[in-house]
Amino acid sequence: MSVLIVAPTAREAAACGRGALICGAGPGAGERVEALLVQHKPNVLIVAGVCGGLDPSLAPGSLVLGRKLVAPNRPERTADPAMLAGARRALHGGGVPYVLSTVLSVSRPAGSRRQKTMLWNRYGAAGVDLETYAVAEAAESHGVPWLALRAVLDPATAGLPAAVRDWQGEEDERRILRQLALRPHTWPAYARLALQLRSALAALRRGVPLLAGALSAAVPLAEPDAERRIASR
Repeated sequence: MSVLIVAPTAREAAACGRGALICGAGPGAGERVEALLVQHKPNVLIVAGVCGGLDPSLAPGSLVLGRKLVAPNRPERTADPAMLAGARRALHGGGVPYVLSTVLSVSRPAGSRRQKTMLWNRYGAAGVDLETYAVAEAAESHGVPWLALRAVLDPATAGLPAAVRDWQGEEDERRILRQLALRPHTWPAYARLALQLRSALAALRRGVPLLAGALSAAVPLAEPDAERRIASR
């Protein structure tokens, strides 16, 4: 089975393993993934990366396997049950802990503890990010099933540094570094975030290759055109 792995940034793609491609952050990632789907014609798509934690029990580096995806004012999207079961077996067999839960996508990072609590109570999602929903929507529009695996960066019990709360992609990082240089009192918060990022990327390095390997060895699903031909006979 042909597997396409996408992640929002270069560092996340590198953590996901060989062959992972950058889709960019935010809802615009959906359009970039559509172009990748046309180019690579995969049987299945894995979207992976870091996320904010909404479940208070999850520490940095905790993996969230998306059973369901939600976004404000959008219909729920559910992962293929058979593929999800295979993903769970692969993670369990590899000794990689994870939680099976909902992943929420929003338009900007959930930066404060109060906001995270509100989103946790409203959606019951373990993690929140900017693009998983848009990527899965693009995959479904091409008849490609998806799996989502996110690693917690900032836990529900901690907020993000102020300059990161407007982050929309790697192009914002120079601005953040300039602000950091001018505000030495914020350095401890960024140092803590860097350590959390290390934990999250390490979790992706353990988890994503297991999913990709399991899916690559699986029997390909029937292509939509083939299904229609069979049905018309």
